[in-house]
Amino acid sequence: MAIKEIGVHMQYPWKSSDSAYYKNLIDFPPRNVTYMNGKREIVTEKEKLWQNIRFKRFARNLIRSFYPSLPNAHLTKSSTKFNLIHCAHCLSLNKKPWVADIEFADQFWASINKKSSRRKILRILESSHCKKILPWSEWSKKNILERFPEIHEKVELVYPAMPIRKKKEEKSGPFKILFIGRDFKGKGGYVALKAIEDLTRRFKDIQGILIGDIPPGLLKKYKNSERIDLHQLVTQENLFELFYPSADVFLYPTFSDTLGFAILEAQSFGLPVIATKTASTHTVNETIANNKTGFIIEDKNVNLERREFSEAAIREMIKKIELLYLNKKLLKKMSKAAQKQFIDGKFSIKKRNEKLEKIYIGALED
Repeated sequence: MAIKEIGVHMQYPWKSSDSAYYKNLIDFPPRNVTYMNGKREIVTEKEKLWQNIRFKRFARNLIRSFYPSLPNAHLTKSSTKFNLIHCAHCLSLNKKPWVADIEFADQFWASINKKSSRRKILRILESSHCKKILPWSEWSKKNILERFPEIHEKVELVYPAMPIRKKKEEKSGPFKILFIGRDFKGKGGYVALKAIEDLTRRFKDIQGILIGDIPPGLLKKYKNSERIDLHQLVTQENLFELFYPSADVFLYPTFSDTLGFAILEAQSFGLPVIATKTASTHTVNETIANNKTGFIIEDKNVNLERREFSEAAIREMIKKIELLYLNKKLLKKMSKAAQKQFIDGKFSIKKRNEKLEKIYIGALED
């Protein structure tokens, strides 16, 4: 089947998406592919970003209360002609070829009663219209196949991708430690703050920048601090123009994560990442090459319920940051290794697009 151009309709579970995954997909599409509806539905403005997050939280709670067995499946309606549907971490009810990218298996459900609705979801997945399920990670792939071994032939790993980003060429001023986490406490914001406080006390040319859903009391406390800057959620544009390019390292002491997109963004700017490994950080070994693109701190004594790391783990985080601060040669080496993943490694746009092109064409040839 000879296909010159493939028109792909992006189906989001919500009206719009605030995920950088889809911006990088739409801005850098595979060869001969056009995403028919993508650009206008990516949320980037700060006020709309907050509204989008709050609406999703409210809607999820409402769905779980009234529809406890609901699959996360949607019927695409569009006046624009297209060849294929690409579902953004959801499923399709259309009788047209479709694929779906999935960060983790729970995204098959819009509800919490997963056991009773498994059969409904399996019917959708086994449909002849479902061509491929595309997990973002090896962990996600394993997670999907454990729950739905019947569709093993349809599951194919496609890592997220993004372009290599430029840091400020003539960087001067303090050594900057950056933390970003929408869920400030869950992503380890208080832990990052503790580590940064220690380092800024001992080194006069270290600065910490923390961005997230930060409590007002904390913002007030550090309002006049010269070397610890706290910011509420900012747009991706500001992250990419102001914060990532001027940072030296990225600190991400999260308690749980299904991918950690901020890890990838930081590495695309050449920032070595200091991150944590717990029973609930499922992909850290996939996103960070330990001792090459960053450092993974494993804490077997972490208290996930109270969201507390052991003092030994926090000391190790501080030690690794201090090592990179003092050893500029190592910092530069890790920076290059981090960016190489986006040039010709598993997170490169070239590799992702080669896979997607084959998947899209295959979906239309079946």
